[in-house]
Amino acid sequence: MQVRIPHVQAPVQRAFATPLPADAPNLLLVSGYKSGAIHVYDLDLGEHLQDIAPVPGAQSIVRGPDGFLYACAEDIHQVLRIDPTSLEILGPFVADDPKTEEDENAGLDGPTAAIFGPDGNLYVASFNTDEILRFDGSNGQFMDVFVEAAAGGLDGPDAGMLFGSDGKLYVPSFYTHQVLRFDGGSGASAGVFVEREPGGLDRPRAILFHGTEVLVASAGNGRINRYDPTGQFLGTLAQVPGPYCLAVHPEVPELFVCSGNSVESLDLETGEPLWTPVAPGSSSLSAATFHFFLNP
Repeated sequence: MQVRIPHVQAPVQRAFATPLPADAPNLLLVSGYKSGAIHVYDLDLGEHLQDIAPVPGAQSIVRGPDGFLYACAEDIHQVLRIDPTSLEILGPFVADDPKTEEDENAGLDGPTAAIFGPDGNLYVASFNTDEILRFDGSNGQFMDVFVEAAAGGLDGPDAGMLFGSDGKLYVPSFYTHQVLRFDGGSGASAGVFVEREPGGLDRPRAILFHGTEVLVASAGNGRINRYDPTGQFLGTLAQVPGPYCLAVHPEVPELFVCSGNSVESLDLETGEPLWTPVAPGSSSLSAATFHFFLNP
């Protein structure tokens, strides 16, 4: 295993296998579920810069149409809004107001994923109620239950939920060891996309569409599996302890993977380890669940 160590002397040399353009994104945000924060790293210097906290039970991070960042705080059942420049928490975007009798977040319980859909609204995975809830993308107000509880067998919708290019919603079903599909307009079940076998999918966390393939993080057995566009198993790209989030760097063909208390970089085509962007436990990072590339 070849590990590339960033130099901190001027001029700075990035640690990527492929040189980056001078203006490439170089900040990495990493959600620490157990550390209750979003940890910020400079990939140029290989340094921890600061923490965005508190984010109890930090999970997915997404940029909204308004430019702000939205992060799931699973332990307090909220989606927080974050200023991408100051990296300060601006307050809850989706939350229940304890001063009112109304349940403003519609029973949201354990949000793992929050993504903006083609309609501009926010879709939030409620892990403990097995639902996908839809909130107004401009003000966070509850709209409707987009995917009903346990629809299509959904059990434990996880952080890697996303909309595919076909308009369907793809959701890792953690406890049934499947990836499920739902109609992007109605939320109705569109069937199973990836079954547990073949490939031994075990506790899926994340999905990544890459070219003509789909990668799925199989956290239970430490595999990153490859599938074709119909969901047929093609093989295992890599073995990584407890893979969670999968994301390709926007400028180079490197696959970043949350693994335990670290973030690892793999060759996107072969799965071979390249380097460790975030070392285990760096800056008290504990249980890395998600990472997000941010411009400086």
